[in-house]
Amino acid sequence: MRGGFGSIRIDRERAVRVAALAGLVVLGISTLPGLLKTPEPPPVPADVGFRPGELTRFAARPDPKEIARRKADGQKLRWARRRKEHEAERRKEREAVRERQALKRKSFHEKQASKQPNGKDSGSVSGTGSGAATVPPTASAPSPPAYSPPSASVPTAPVPSAPAPAPSPSPQPADGSQEFAPR
Repeated sequence: MRGGFGSIRIDRERAVRVAALAGLVVLGISTLPGLLKTPEPPPVPADVGFRPGELTRFAARPDPKEIARRKADGQKLRWARRRKEHEAERRKEREAVRERQALKRKSFHEKQASKQPNGKDSGSVSGTGSGAATVPPTASAPSPPAYSPPSASVPTAPVPSAPAPAPSPSPQPADGSQEFAPR
């Protein structure tokens, strides 16, 4: 057997490196579980912590986020109130404008009615029968009184307005679509 080992050459530097590496692996495996385990916390002394009365003043204060949320909610409520008030004002203004326009239309129609000669149907009296008697128009029609503003001390009754003219019948379409329509 000696003859067989004589031809084997051993590099001492390489052998030392391999042995050192094997020793480090064995050392790491033996110490690894100890490194992974969490250490026990140190014991807490008896006089550490808050006294019962110290936390009551902090508990009464709301969280800063809660304060900011309440402030934002209050701002939203104020904006909503302002928006409602603004909408109510605009609604009142629109109603006032509508009333003024209605009064203008009414006065315009009254002026138009007063400009018509002798009124709408003053020329003839129509009866219910077929033999209605016609009356010739009078020579002079009464003119409407001149406008004078009412005095503050004398109450005046409102002047009855002339009835609005009847709407004219709507024209039939000229495309012949009404030719076969039921009547």
